[in-house]
Amino acid sequence: MPFTIQVNPQLSSKDLRLTSFPLNPMQYSKISRQQIVLMSKDNSKDTLFMAVFKHISKRYEMEGEPIPVHTEVVIHHKRSGKSLYSESHPYPNDFGVEYEVSCFTQASAKRKQILKHEKAGTLTSQSSSKVEQKGNYWAFLALKQDKQEGSKS
Repeated sequence: MPFTIQVNPQLSSKDLRLTSFPLNPMQYSKISRQQIVLMSKDNSKDTLFMAVFKHISKRYEMEGEPIPVHTEVVIHHKRSGKSLYSESHPYPNDFGVEYEVSCFTQASAKRKQILKHEKAGTLTSQSSSKVEQKGNYWAFLALKQDKQEGSKS
């Protein structure tokens, strides 16, 4: 099911959403030169993403199921089909050290999974032929509340 990622209203009074535009000569990420990802007031289809299970062998059966907290997933940009990606190369700026986020599917060169689907007769147009790498893995995290803090009124 498609979703949007929004900035917490406590951090900004603007209704900002994670947005990505298909790669073109005029719009690309500054460091990696891949498909740009940014926060925008835009409310178009460019703000829609989908989370899929990290392990390809279980994606089909996990489709539509709730995503448990702290579980690694791959987040696909709905319009372009590319995965949300971040390299582990820090770059310093006026705000400190940051990491660039872009849309780029970093995949292995192995095609083992597609052969498994062909053999089992479960090959569909949604079957991914290559496994994404760790730069495409994301997780939704939740703050654990202290039991004493949660019981205070």
